[in-house]
Amino acid sequence: MPSRPSMALPIATALHSGPLDTPGEQAYLYARSGIARSATTRSNYVSILTSIDWIVRDTSGNIISTTDISDILLLNTLHITQALNDEPDTCSFTLKPQEPPAAIPQVGQEIRIAWAPGGPPLFHGYIVTSQSDWRLLNEQPPWRSIQCQDPMWRFDARIVTYRFPAQSVSASIAFLVQWFCNLSQATHPLNFSTAFVQADMPAIPAFDVVNQRPSTVMRTLTASVGGGFYIEGLTVHAWAGSVSEPLQSNPTPLTVGLSTLHAFRRTDDATQVRRAVIVEGRRTESLVSLPTTTPYYSNALGLGVADAGVWPTAGPWLARVGTQWVRVAQPTRVAALGANPPQTEVAVDYVPSNPLGQISLKKMLVLPPAFGWIRVGNQYSRYTTYTGDPLAGVWAMQLAGAPSEGHPYATFTAAIPADTTVEWVDSVLNLEPYGLDWAGTGAGEPSTRSQPVNSPVVVLARAQTTLEAWPPLEGFVQDGRYSYEGAQARADADLANFRDPLVSVEWATDDLNALPGRSQVIALSSAAVAPPMDTTVTILRVAITFPLPTLPPRRICTGGIVKPSTFMDLVVTEKN
Repeated sequence: MPSRPSMALPIATALHSGPLDTPGEQAYLYARSGIARSATTRSNYVSILTSIDWIVRDTSGNIISTTDISDILLLNTLHITQALNDEPDTCSFTLKPQEPPAAIPQVGQEIRIAWAPGGPPLFHGYIVTSQSDWRLLNEQPPWRSIQCQDPMWRFDARIVTYRFPAQSVSASIAFLVQWFCNLSQATHPLNFSTAFVQADMPAIPAFDVVNQRPSTVMRTLTASVGGGFYIEGLTVHAWAGSVSEPLQSNPTPLTVGLSTLHAFRRTDDATQVRRAVIVEGRRTESLVSLPTTTPYYSNALGLGVADAGVWPTAGPWLARVGTQWVRVAQPTRVAALGANPPQTEVAVDYVPSNPLGQISLKKMLVLPPAFGWIRVGNQYSRYTTYTGDPLAGVWAMQLAGAPSEGHPYATFTAAIPADTTVEWVDSVLNLEPYGLDWAGTGAGEPSTRSQPVNSPVVVLARAQTTLEAWPPLEGFVQDGRYSYEGAQARADADLANFRDPLVSVEWATDDLNALPGRSQVIALSSAAVAPPMDTTVTILRVAITFPLPTLPPRRICTGGIVKPSTFMDLVVTEKN
């Protein structure tokens, strides 16, 4: 969300008069990796001075020159943004006209900005866009607008396709950086360092990555252990168990009268309120066409499907068949993944007019399911039981019925000669319409509607809460990787996060510890702040401007309540 201009008014007075560390004065410190204090001596102390270094490297990656270009930069055009995880930090500024052209940074070259010469960087990245503007009447060199991006641009240069084994997240990150991010397996000046990747992070299950950027894989890995990451220069920081990097200094709590707090805004956003969340997950397809029929028959016959393994147990489960929501129960899977289904042959010619509704079958090598669906040639039928011993000799299967008895589908309609192959197929044994109303009582759609053969049969999960003052607002997520359990967990999580208006805050501060991922305590209570705010938010994004050369950078922070991503959000296995 863009910040209003009033959020970044210049500070009236400087909080520190210069480089002397006089007792009682506020020392300005900046270190993305932390602040160290020792009695009255402060480590990482810097004076108020911004340096903008232009770094040039040779073809081997070695630095051949570093030039401070702060004197040719329009300070009021210098803007830096910092953000969480795989959202890159950016920087933009405008350079005054210069001669000769060789004195101007070029795309692909490095820019490092610090709030003191040689100090820890506010930004370190690469020029990705350079725009030249000429004023032709006075024939002077152009003004140049520069856009930069942090080393995520280089980090994400390659595409990752790989199966990561079950191992520690630390080991997977080291492998990812070594083989997909670094320029060389040997030592190289532009290789990324993993020195700040937390050691011995927990192990996670194996997972596949297909055509993803390294930063997306990093987000998957760190989210799986409740952590995060960022790229600082050529150093990868990654950790587990916390939204923000451990052992860091959070900014000072925001209170009325705090000298570093200049403006504050609260936003209550109801545009994303959801009172129900629907998640579609894995899918299979129907083996037969489904006619319009009453729940009596659809519950008795069920439906043959290509893969009943998308549901975990007997159910009932919510599903979508073609264009209709239904409840299904007793999914029956006839073979393990990759194995052949049970088979036998017809022992005696079968005709649909068989008064007993039975078909005689030959001896089998394995015991068949007690009830389910079979395929004979191009015909399918539901059976309800069998008599005899399938492992000993000829036995009889009791079919669900015949069209002459009123059964609208799932019955044999053509004669079947002896010795024809019989094969078992997956199925759901009960099926009934869900209905059109909010509560799913079946109202508005009492019958199962006709659907063609090979109609999609989709795992469907739903979480809902009471309407209260809200209309029946529904959110929708579609991800074919979710099994039913994973889809339901996603629906529950999204409902918990979006059932009420989202609260976000913005504030303008000089606090140098206000960094993305840090926790910001808010304790604002006064006659002017109603209702009072007493909460803790996560800083999501920081925009840095430089109001005056002698004053600290102004930070426009955006914060909110963050639900840390989980492994389920990003990589879904059958266990989910």
